[in-house]
This record gives sequence, structure tokens and C-alpha cells, in this order.
Amino acid sequence: MHDNFIRPYIGDILVIILMYTFIRGVIDKKIKILPIYLFLFASFVEVMQYFKVIELLNLENNKVASIIMGTSFDIKDILCYFIGSMILIIYENISLRINKTF
Repeated sequence: MHDNFIRPYIGDILVIILMYTFIRGVIDKKIKILPIYLFLFASFVEVMQYFKVIELLNLENNKVASIIMGTSFDIKDILCYFIGSMILIIYENISLRINKTF
């Protein structure tokens, strides 16, 4: 998809939610601040893009590494990761309140 909104912004929000659901599906134990860990991890990957780590490791021709690590830094991506993490924090709080009432 080549658009200017869905793929670059909504996709970055959804990637945080996707990682959250994957981890929650694999690990039965509740990780209290998982959304914060995911935000920090995604931001770390974004900072690695800023320093062009993929080029430093001579992996720019490796499609898998380029897809996983990404190739271009954008500060707006970090904002999208933050929004995704906030959605998850809100979801966890609502879920916790609902479970306490039952």
C-alpha cells in the first residue's frame, strides 16, 4: 500500500499492538508494564535507524534484515509507537476494572 497516512502512521501504531498481542499470546504470565517495554524497544530500533546500524553491519542488501530493522529514521514513528502504547495502557486499565467488577 502506497499512501501517506494508513501505512506510515496507523501501521506503526498497529505494530505495537501486534507485538503486544503476540507476547500476551505466548507468555501466560502478565507483564505489568509490557506496553512501556514495547515502546522502549520500538524507539530503540528507530534510534538504530537514525545511526544507520543496518549499513554499519553491511546488511542493507539483506531484505529480511532491512524489513525487520527498517532503513529510515522518522521522529513521527516514535510518536506513533507512543500512541500505540498509550492505547494498550488504556486497554489494560479498562480490562482490569472490568475484571474487578466481576
